[in-house]
This record gives sequence, C-alpha cells and structure tokens, in this order.
Amino acid sequence: MRLTFISLLFTLAFLSCERRPNRFNPFDEVYKYDKTFNPSTIDTINAECGYYNLASGNDDLITYYQVYLDEPEIVAKGFELAIDTVEMDSVEFRKLNSVEQVKTLYCKIPIDTSLVLAKLSRIGVRNIKISSDSGVYCSIAMMNNDGDTVRADIDVFYYGEQRSMRRYIRFYKGK
Repeated sequence: MRLTFISLLFTLAFLSCERRPNRFNPFDEVYKYDKTFNPSTIDTINAECGYYNLASGNDDLITYYQVYLDEPEIVAKGFELAIDTVEMDSVEFRKLNSVEQVKTLYCKIPIDTSLVLAKLSRIGVRNIKISSDSGVYCSIAMMNNDGDTVRADIDVFYYGEQRSMRRYIRFYKGK
C-alpha cells in the first residue's frame, strides 16, 4: 500500500512537470522560462504599463520575460545586448549640440560583427546582417542554423551617468 502511494505521488509529480526550453531562444514561439532563467535570482524587475520585465543575465547580454501584474503567464520575451560604449569626452562629441546629433554620429561608427555574433551565439544566433539607413546602423537580422530569421533594433542610450553612450541591440517578441 505504501509503495503504491509513493508510486502514485511520483507519477503525479512527473506528469505535472512542465517541459522548459534549455536556453533562451528568440526564434521559437515558446513562452516559458528557459532552464537557465531562475526567477528567484532575477537581476532586474521593471514595472511599465501594467507588466513586469523579469530580467536576468550578465552586463552584456540580458534576457527577459514579460508578465502582467495580475497574471503569472508570460506574454512576451526579449533581450538586450550591449554592443559598445563611447566616452562623451571625445572632441567629436563635445562639438555636437543635441542628443540626436550624438546618436547619429555614434551610429555611423562600424559595428564589430564578429564580436556581436560571438555574444549572440549563446542564444542560438549563427549569422547576422546589419542594415543601415543613410549610413546610420539601425537594425539587425539574426539567423539560426534552421534558417529562421528575427529582426531587432539597434539603439543608442546614455550610459554611466550620461558620461558615455552605449549602443544596444534590443529584441522584443510578444505573443
């Protein structure tokens, strides 16, 4: 009797286990926490417009899952990857009058695609193509081994108490 009860508990526990992806995958339609994402060790929780972004990662690559405040269901996923940083003390940047002028100049600096690809390979990206608009790098196409492609924006933001600017790849995928 006791063995039957233990077997029943084990079977119920096994059947109730939910399969989770091994790692964050921007290419799939699976909206479940990956095995490397541990909600108990979340680095950042951002509350915006009625939802939380539960973020985890290192300084360069941060993945996140988005949930509504009143429901635990994941409604979106995404990542941010820091590409590079430029100090605002340089002569070229001091001559500029507006943030938009700074962003435009900064975005014309070529991106080290081999470094970006090495960082993105951790989430299954195998090839990238950066698209520019009038010489300003503004988006990136990322491909995996299966030929699936996703696109993301490349943005520039102040970093380090506005003494420098950092270029990011920002990816978001909602249900």
